[in-house]
Amino acid sequence: MRSLSISQRGSLLRVQGASARWIAAALALTAAAWLAALAGLLAIANRVHDDVPYLLAIKLPLLQSRPELIFAGESRTVYQLDAGLAAHVQSAAVYPQDVAARLGVVDQMSSFLPLRVGTLIRFIREAFGARLAADQHLADFAPLPAALGLKIIDRTQPDDRWPAEIGSHAHYANWDLSGPKARFEIGALCDMVVLTRKLTVVVPPWAPRYDRARDPSWRDKDDQYAALVVDAGRRCGFDVLNIQSIPGLDLGNYADEMHVNASGVPIYTRYIVSRLKR
Repeated sequence: MRSLSISQRGSLLRVQGASARWIAAALALTAAAWLAALAGLLAIANRVHDDVPYLLAIKLPLLQSRPELIFAGESRTVYQLDAGLAAHVQSAAVYPQDVAARLGVVDQMSSFLPLRVGTLIRFIREAFGARLAADQHLADFAPLPAALGLKIIDRTQPDDRWPAEIGSHAHYANWDLSGPKARFEIGALCDMVVLTRKLTVVVPPWAPRYDRARDPSWRDKDDQYAALVVDAGRRCGFDVLNIQSIPGLDLGNYADEMHVNASGVPIYTRYIVSRLKR
């Protein structure tokens, strides 16, 4: 078996060391270039950003019908409130706007890198989509969306994809009710009060397979959020419906831990409308 001399081993180690340094330098340059490119895209997205996102713009033509009741909110409004069923009144369902647009590039990158880069990518995509919608005047000229904007989740999440508990859910990641997201969203709700005849904020329920009594982390965070919204409602003049469960809405009516499936839509809608009528 052939062996290397001392000088050969020394040469091999120097080559390996040089290779390692070149690899490290290449990785560092790649990371720096990637971060610079991301920062550039974020800077451009901040410049082109429009507060009306694409998915909202295509629904705004519904306002031409002069609705008496408007459902506005996040995914649990979009996927489980059937405006047509609500509906001896005319209704519209809409998306909220990402508050990332209120942060500068440095704050955006420090808040979401490295683990939540997907949030920044989504913001960039939505910023350009919103600008496109504004330039195309979709809010004025787009045809009315089908089913008055309702989207239905037509699948049920496999059992192994359901979270074991809610307290550590991504919904509550980096929990800080003094942070910019809570501040901007509460400010937006207060600003909406003067634009509506009556504003009601709904805190929707999670799937009934989870027990608040056995998940103190979830219970405490949920209570903190509800208290924040209720306090803002008192100050700004809007009502709050904090709904922890809905009669007849069972586990089989949920597509995942927080969204109902097609079978849950009529149950959820009828209950929400009945509470709004009180």
